[in-house]
Amino acid sequence: MGRTKAFVEEEVLDKAIDLFWCKGYNAASMQEIVDHLGISRSSLYDTFGDKKALFMAALQQYRRKAGNNLKKIVNQADPVLPALRDFFETMVEESVTDTASKGCFVVNTAAELASQDASIASLVEENRQKVEQVFFELIEKGKASGEITNTQSSQALAHFLYNTMTGIKVAAKACMRESVYQDILEVTFSVFQVRN
Repeated sequence: MGRTKAFVEEEVLDKAIDLFWCKGYNAASMQEIVDHLGISRSSLYDTFGDKKALFMAALQQYRRKAGNNLKKIVNQADPVLPALRDFFETMVEESVTDTASKGCFVVNTAAELASQDASIASLVEENRQKVEQVFFELIEKGKASGEITNTQSSQALAHFLYNTMTGIKVAAKACMRESVYQDILEVTFSVFQVRN
């Protein structure tokens, strides 16, 4: 009969997210990971596998939680533009108040590891597609209601929003002033007006 685990996997993964998000993958040693998670090395290997498997599980959990927040926006977006604006304003507020200047876990991962690891590159690309699909659906809804009058393709506008989002998250690591973020948002949301 196997021993009962003395920890909750989701809570351990949340701790792993915190560590990898702050330090990155390469800078986090196995001893730091074990100490930060508060479980034995054998329990870590038995439950999650090696360091990379733990990292991937943490990244997936982060994406799940972030994805659920995006789904809420889609479900509650009526009208569309104020909901999108709230999403970006919240992101800016998080960036300004984050004293650790962490940025975004997925964006950081893309910068650190995507060019070196095909499985991570695939996960990052899958994340981009899912986020852009949410933006696409919101833009289509906004066009149908007459809120969004830009005549460019909804897919192109979704690419633009995703790029703006990731840019804000990268800028967060450089501790930009809130006024700069607000300039970015003003220009971003001006794009939804008529363009031929």
